[in-house]
Amino acid sequence: MGLGLAVTPLGVTVPAGGTSQFSATFNSVLDTTATWTATSVDGGNVGSIDSTGLFTAPAFPPPGGVVTITANHSGSSGTVTATATATIVYSDRSLNGPYAFSYAGNDQAGFLAVAGSFVADAGGLIRSGVEDFSSLLTGVSIQVPISGTYHVGTDGRGTASVNTGRGTNTWAFVLTTNQHAQIIRFDSNANGGGTIDQQSLDALTNLPTALSGPYVFTVQGADATFHPLAMAGAFTANGSGGIPSTDAILDVNDNGISGSGVTLGDTSVNGTYSFDSVFAGTGRGTIFLKSTTTGSNPREYAFYAIGTAKNSSDVSIATQLHLVEIDGTASLAGNVFSAPASPAGLASANYVFTSGGNSSAGTYAAGGVFASNGTGTVTGGIFDSNSAGTYNSGPAIAACAYTVNGATGRIDLKLFTGTGACPSGASPSVSEFAVYPTSQGTAVMLEFDSAAVATGVAYQQCSAESAGCATMNPSLLGGSFALGLTGQGIFHNSAASYQSDLIGQVRLSGTGVTGGNLDVDNFGAAFEGDPVTATGSSITAPTASTGRGTAVLAASNPAATYNLIYYLIDDDTALLFGQGASPIAVGAFTRQF
Repeated sequence: MGLGLAVTPLGVTVPAGGTSQFSATFNSVLDTTATWTATSVDGGNVGSIDSTGLFTAPAFPPPGGVVTITANHSGSSGTVTATATATIVYSDRSLNGPYAFSYAGNDQAGFLAVAGSFVADAGGLIRSGVEDFSSLLTGVSIQVPISGTYHVGTDGRGTASVNTGRGTNTWAFVLTTNQHAQIIRFDSNANGGGTIDQQSLDALTNLPTALSGPYVFTVQGADATFHPLAMAGAFTANGSGGIPSTDAILDVNDNGISGSGVTLGDTSVNGTYSFDSVFAGTGRGTIFLKSTTTGSNPREYAFYAIGTAKNSSDVSIATQLHLVEIDGTASLAGNVFSAPASPAGLASANYVFTSGGNSSAGTYAAGGVFASNGTGTVTGGIFDSNSAGTYNSGPAIAACAYTVNGATGRIDLKLFTGTGACPSGASPSVSEFAVYPTSQGTAVMLEFDSAAVATGVAYQQCSAESAGCATMNPSLLGGSFALGLTGQGIFHNSAASYQSDLIGQVRLSGTGVTGGNLDVDNFGAAFEGDPVTATGSSITAPTASTGRGTAVLAASNPAATYNLIYYLIDDDTALLFGQGASPIAVGAFTRQF
């Protein structure tokens, strides 16, 4: 209130996408000439307010979660102002429009993978959609129409009931914005983890030009004999439905933990692709890839396009595709990303990574930070791994050279945790990866040593405050964060080995954990809204050199303790690694507000 000007209501909670009417009085008389603004100290999307004081909330909370509503009155004595606040919470309107999704996990027989797309109506209905499903239990189902309902809670956690040709599936998810969510399958006797991503309208075209230029990919799952299988590679789409073998490459780790099954540098990769004319406008299509390593018959994948960017010819091209194999030869799932036009290796920076899959002992997960000098050498870092519940206690990474293939962009990366000179050949102290940089500044990874069959992703760590990064300041770890953890491991008919998946929201004070809720699927049972308690929970500040810290989340119903390591990418995002015996998982931690 200032000089007789007042705004009502003084404070109100508004669901995302909803409205609230504000009014101003001047000397107790309704002021119809007041001008209105909506602002936030921390910026972000604050919604809008019209000339009558009708405020429309943004689709998700801005930083801090609060919008300041200001009324201005101009008169003969000058301008006076008065303010009120609108606290924004998530709602069903936070999920609105076309989305692509994918998740992978296990059912009663073993590995399952699902990818698809749907349209949310902002009111709790999934109006239309389609998915492709690969399971060791039920086989492959393609072009399955889906529909259903969903609900988004005020903290961004939500559930969806999805009707498919195989019955009804339940999802649990947590939104970070209206464009992205982390998802888990939330049924008994089936679990999995993945993402929901809003689709660019340009990605919903059926024109083959939407796939054009260089791409990189990883897929992981089970081969025909139920052994873990992972692949990574690069190819170029020609914009008219063809994938020539020029500058293409494939690396395969087919149960290489048994001492064989690894094939590297196959340059015979070629294929075709097309968008789906039956489900036009969904972003769905198919890719056929064949190579000497994978056999004479092409491997067929369903894809769902997500984002787009303009290429040098001002044509919108897909920057990411969700993949699921649908030919029945193997059960694989993963992602395709657009790649740089000119491969340049790794910049001089820290890189945060996680990966997961199988070791000879069982479930496997890894994570860490490695430093590249930009000229072909990893100079340091830290490496965490968890093999069937045995944690390696995070040894330091020592100096080791890496090589870059100038034609394909493929990087042969060694993470050396021993002493002395980096070995030139295989060694227990070396984890070796085929790494493929993307055009988004990330990289996909395939581990091909005898320790694990695993795939992962690496992100360049933000380090300059001018770029919005002050990641080593522990006070920045305050606010509400969405988290997701996906259990790792590919097992055949071994329910006791299947790892838990969870999503949730956790509230941080900057020095500790103040609360939150988790949704947990333990394969045999699903638990919604498991409270995170301040007692027993904690978080340590990230180290200055790597941005690595630790966190303990203590849940109370059912009681469980999750011992995690986090690796900061920037002020708002971190990758997660589970260092305990359960779940052996990797995931992400993203600021909501």
